[in-house]
Amino acid sequence: MIQGSREVTLQKRIEAMLFTSNAPLDALDLVAALGDLALFDVQDAIKQLVKVYEMRSTALRIRETRKGRNPAYLLELHDEYLPDVQRMLPSPLEPRLVETLVLVALNQPVSQARLVRECGSRIYEDVRLLCERGLLRRIKRRSSFTLKTTPRFALEFGLPDEPEQIRQQLASWADSEGIMVQPFERSA
Repeated sequence: MIQGSREVTLQKRIEAMLFTSNAPLDALDLVAALGDLALFDVQDAIKQLVKVYEMRSTALRIRETRKGRNPAYLLELHDEYLPDVQRMLPSPLEPRLVETLVLVALNQPVSQARLVRECGSRIYEDVRLLCERGLLRRIKRRSSFTLKTTPRFALEFGLPDEPEQIRQQLASWADSEGIMVQPFERSA
C-alpha cells in the first residue's frame, strides 16, 4: 500500500486521468496510463478517491460503472447540475460534419479544393462550421486553403496531435467497427 503524500499524489493523478477521459476507466487502464504502479495500489487509490468525492460538497462525483467484468469510473456532474451546463456544451456534430472532419483527418494536409472535388460544394459550409468550433484550421495557400486538424480536435476526440498517428488510430477504430475508411488516392 502506498502511504501518505504518495497516496494523495496517486489519487490526484487518477483524478486528472478521470477528468480528461470521455470514457470510463478501469484500474487496468489507469495502471497502463500511469506507468510503473501495482494494480492493488491503483485500486486502493481509486477507492480512497471515491470516498473523498462522497465527502465533498461539490458538483462533481465519481460514478462507478462496468467495463467488461471490471468496475470502471467516470468523473461527472451530479444530475442536478446538468440543466445548468447543457446550454454551455457544444451541440453534437451532425453526421455530415463528422464525415468532413474524418476526411480531413485522414488526408491532412488536404486542400479545400480537393475536398470540394470529392464531396461537393457543401464542404465550404462544413469547413466554416468546423473552423468555428476550433476543430479545423485553414491555411491560405495560393488561391485555395489547406486544411488540418487542430490540437483541440486531438484533445476532444482523445487522439494524438500528429497526422500519421491520427490516421492509424482512425483506421484501427474503423476496422474494429467494420467500417471501410480510406484516405484519398494521392495525385501524381
